[in-house]
Formats: sequence, C-alpha cells, structure tokens
Amino acid sequence: MGRWRDRDYWDYYEPSIPRRVEGGIKTRSERGEIGETWWSKRWIKVLESFSMGTRLTRGRSYARQGQVVSIDVEPGIVKAKVQGSQPRPYNVKIRLEPLTDEDWDKVTEAMASQAIFAAKLLAGEMPQNIEEAFASVLREKRAATSPMGDISSSVDAVSAEEENLLSLEEHLDTFWRADEALESFTVNLSAPTIDKAVLKRLGDAPFTVGNTNIVSLLAKAYDKVDAAVSQKMAEGA
Repeated sequence: MGRWRDRDYWDYYEPSIPRRVEGGIKTRSERGEIGETWWSKRWIKVLESFSMGTRLTRGRSYARQGQVVSIDVEPGIVKAKVQGSQPRPYNVKIRLEPLTDEDWDKVTEAMASQAIFAAKLLAGEMPQNIEEAFASVLREKRAATSPMGDISSSVDAVSAEEENLLSLEEHLDTFWRADEALESFTVNLSAPTIDKAVLKRLGDAPFTVGNTNIVSLLAKAYDKVDAAVSQKMAEGA
C-alpha cells in the first residue's frame, strides 16, 4: 500500500529502497538544509512552493546517499541520471531557453548601469538582486521533463540532481580557458566619463587595511594599473 497524506497527490508514493550506486555524486550536506548559496536556496524554495511534500524529502535523501549517477551540463539543458528503486536510472532533463546575443547585450547594459553588480561580481560574489538585470529579457518557456510514467517520481530525481550541480569552485582550473567563440573578441579602451565611478558610488568600505580604508588603497591601485595600461598602449601604437 502506498502512503496518502491529506489526499495530496505529491505525498503519495510506494515505499521503496533505492538501489545502491557505486561512485554516485553526493551532496556536501549530510543533514539540515541543502544549499549554501542564496540561488540554490531559492531553487529549493521554488520547488517547495509546488507543494510536492515528501517527494522533496526523498529527493534530498537521494542526493545525500549518492543516488545521482551523472550530471551533464550543456547550453540550454542539464541532463542527469538518478538511480531510484527501479532497475534503470531515471533520465532527468531541465531545459532553459538560452539567451540570444541580443538578449545578452541588453543584460550586460543593465548590469553596467548598476555599480553594485560589477563590485560584487569582481569580488567573486553573485548579487542577490542580479535578476533585475535579466527581468526584461528572461524567457518564461521553461520545462523539466522526464520520460517516466509517474511524473511524481521525477520530482525525487530533479530535486536530487539540483543539489549536485557543480559549483564554480570545482572548475577553477579551467576558469580562464577561452573557447573559439572568444578568439574574435575585442576590447576598445577609453577614458571613463567619471574617474573611479564605481568606488565613488560605493563609498567607504566597512573595513580597513592598517588604518587605511580599502577603497583608498584600491584607488591607488587603479591609478597604477591605468598608468601601466596607458604605457603599454602607447608602446604598441
């Protein structure tokens, strides 16, 4: 007999034990909340808003047990295999419509208008309100599909898959490798309308180095970099 709580479809499932996976991908979290960054927590919150009940609980369990067999991230799609109690792993796909070059131009322009975006990104942080830059161009055509007959079972697999998407820290060795698409990329340097505009808009930082505010040190560093770049450009002219 399956379980039925409050006559909620998502809470109904046949009790089962997932098949053990050798070398499966596991989450770092062994208990409590899963997800350290705000965007991973946001993803979980969205899934929870669908009232999936115990399906998410099982998905977290799958992720912690290492039931995710593989994850493949490609442009516009994330594919994974998640082993449940059935003989064959579930094939899970999360599709997103990629932004076009025109869309990216609009997003870049929107981000450039917000100094805090540049400051956060340069510091290796993802601004929590960065969605504002994408609001006008993001497409709503999103879908998570699975070939399984029982769509509720896909929730276990999708939620488990999300927990194991590789973070930027795990790709630091290849971060600076450019692909062929960047070979023709050019940068046209020009003097800013306002010198050190970002630092001026941000104001003093909440910490110092010695007795000097970090913003003052950054301003001096920017001057040296600017002088070095100008010299190199003059030499190459």
